[in-house]
Formats: sequence, structure tokens, C-alpha cells
Amino acid sequence: MYKKIRTEGLVLKKIPSGEADYLFSIFSKDLGKIQVLAKAIRKISSKLKNQIDVLNLVKIEFVQGKGNLILTDAILVSPFFSIKKDLMRLKISFKILEILQNFLPLETKEERIYKISLLAFKKLEKNIKPLNVFSVYLGFFWIFFALSGYGVDFYRCFRCQKKLKKGINYFSLKEKAIFCKICYSQGGIPLSENHIKILRFVTENFNLADKLRAKKDDLLDLIKLSESYLKSIEEI
Repeated sequence: MYKKIRTEGLVLKKIPSGEADYLFSIFSKDLGKIQVLAKAIRKISSKLKNQIDVLNLVKIEFVQGKGNLILTDAILVSPFFSIKKDLMRLKISFKILEILQNFLPLETKEERIYKISLLAFKKLEKNIKPLNVFSVYLGFFWIFFALSGYGVDFYRCFRCQKKLKKGINYFSLKEKAIFCKICYSQGGIPLSENHIKILRFVTENFNLADKLRAKKDDLLDLIKLSESYLKSIEEI
């Protein structure tokens, strides 16, 4: 008899399999990212199809099959309806899902990343100001990569190791680090005092990331930086 395993998880992705199945990618609380096959879930008669979908928090039960984990039960915990009704929050949420899908290793428990991911979605589910959608994403983004081994020091110059001074400093995508204006070479992305203050705040006080007051232009600059940083990591 197959042993049934139960856990909670965020549904990251689904891929059609065969005529009526879906292969779900789920970031689980206890097992990390797993892939679970849901048999016949695309049929009209399936009892599980309304319980499990992308960007749902679910409790699942599964067994180890011959080639895949096989879903045996799913209970919807949160569909994040408010996120799905708002285009900007939905877009940011899918960015988070994509990062988790692309960078989490399979079947490796990531307790701290799971907590920060769940907190990010809970914050986005709330009726927060549009600009705070960006600050929540920035907090998640830089914390996630710090926990994944790609952290950036927002306090010291990478080369001289002196504290970053007020004024303009520079982010190097090649070195994946911040340099003071004395040490930086050509090609660095300028970071203002406000940019660095925002990055420090959202990574050290993620519980308050949805309360941050910041200028739109500064947040958009940091979103662009994050996208460039992401591409540089994908090229490794």
C-alpha cells in the first residue's frame, strides 16, 4: 500500500500531460519544490479541478507512483482572489511565481524562502497602495536571491569594503555588487541615496514593505535594476 504524504504549498505552474492530466509544480512547505501529477483533472467530472490551480495556496495529499508523485487529494486554502482581480498585482505575482519556478531546486526544503514567499502573496492580497506592490516585490526579490546565495551588500563597497557614502554609488551587473564612486568602473548603474535606503528597508523590514513611502520614479528604477540583475543571474 502506498504511503500518503500531506503538505501545504503554493502552485507555481501547470503543464498539460496526456489527454486529461496536469503536471503541477508546487512549492511545498515541507518538501520544497515538487512536481505532482493530477490524473484526469481536466475532465468535467473531476472533483479536484476547482481546488488546485496556479497561484493557489493548497493543502495536498499524494503518493509516490512509479515515475511521478500522484495527487490523491487537494483542498483550497486561498485562491488569492484579490490579486487575480487586479492586473498589476497579478503581473507582479506571476513574476514571483516565475522566480520560484526557475530558481528553486527540486525536492529541497526551503523553509525561510517559503515563509517569505507566502508573506509576499498575503501582502499583495491586501488592499495596498499601487506603489507598495512594487516595494513588496522588491523586498521578496532581494531577500530571495540573498537566501539563494546571490546576496548583495547594501552597506559596503564591494572593492574597498568601506561604508557606502551619501550621494551616488554604482551597481555592477558583472560583479553583482555595489561600488562606491571611487572604486567603480564604467558600466555601473547609478544608485542614489534614496535607492539604497529603499533596498535596505524592504530587505531588513519586509513585514513593513507594504507600508513604505517612496517616490514612484525611485521604485521603478529599482524594478528595472531587479530585472537586469535577474537576467545577469540567468546567464550564469
